[in-house]
Amino acid sequence: MNVTRAIQRVFGQKPVSVEREPLAFDSGVSNRIASPRAGVMRYRIISADGAVRSFVGKSKTMAIIANGIRLLSGGDIIAFLLLVLEHKALGYNDSSVREVYIYRALAPELSAHVPVFIGAYTDSFTKESFLAMEELPSAAPRSDKLTEVIDIITEFHARYYGDVSAAEQMKLNNYSPRDYKRIRSRFRRMLQRLHDEDTEIFGEDKLAVIERFIGELHIRYAEVSFHRTLTHNDLSPRNISAYDGDIRIYDWELAAYQNPEHDIIELLISMLHELSDEQALSALHHHREVLAEKTGVQLTDEQYCTILRFNTLELCINKLCMLRLAGKHLGLDYTEQLAINAARMMDILNIT
Repeated sequence: MNVTRAIQRVFGQKPVSVEREPLAFDSGVSNRIASPRAGVMRYRIISADGAVRSFVGKSKTMAIIANGIRLLSGGDIIAFLLLVLEHKALGYNDSSVREVYIYRALAPELSAHVPVFIGAYTDSFTKESFLAMEELPSAAPRSDKLTEVIDIITEFHARYYGDVSAAEQMKLNNYSPRDYKRIRSRFRRMLQRLHDEDTEIFGEDKLAVIERFIGELHIRYAEVSFHRTLTHNDLSPRNISAYDGDIRIYDWELAAYQNPEHDIIELLISMLHELSDEQALSALHHHREVLAEKTGVQLTDEQYCTILRFNTLELCINKLCMLRLAGKHLGLDYTEQLAINAARMMDILNIT
């Protein structure tokens, strides 16, 4: 993508000067696999009228998807072909443009909880996109901010609960039981590549539960698919800015239409080493109560336990495997802690 032309389309005039520098996201994945023309940059531009603007620009291309598939396949041609055919469940599908659609369509009352969106340009032919937004302070939330983060993400969950038309408008990943049935072989192959490490962390009993779950995945998803909304689908401290009382959630490119509990499970697993079992259970209870209050939807205890089980195990075979395989090649040191946290979450929720 021609960034100067994209900036011109966003701001309505061609800049006479464009300065940029990379933003370092050493712990992230997508920015590490971006092509040289993509990624996240800090920009300073000068317009013909002398106006100076500073902002963060995100360039997204289909190359990120291709690079990610190559990385995760690790030279395994069968794994490569499976990922090419079934990469939707990783959230890659339309990820180069999804965040643009979300920021443009987001309900105004939620705008205070995301980065200030300046504008975007999307090439309709190549599906490359460029987003301009204000820079957020790098200040991940501590455990004492957990309830506040949950309150904010629950506003998104309540606003779009059961809203299929919004999911389509925002190009959210929207899975069917058939999607999950088709990707089981890909999940098995990814898990097999981590078998020795998984056995060490999860133990044989938990690993057997996870492996059985893969075979039943489409059936278990059908049991919980009545309960869906907009989810961030990558909710962790790395994608949250909590500075001076202002909490904002960013990087919505993997957003999905799925169980709202997915976000809370993922957030808790990413922070569980900082939390007690009681704090984790209290956070789940808080989200359940607030969501019920805002939507009027009351789940039975049996339904709720089924939903928590599905989202914990689905995260283990999907997001966790993806991050750990990527971490092997990118040298990400936090992925083992995530696996330890996920195994502990299975204990907390008594998943057997």
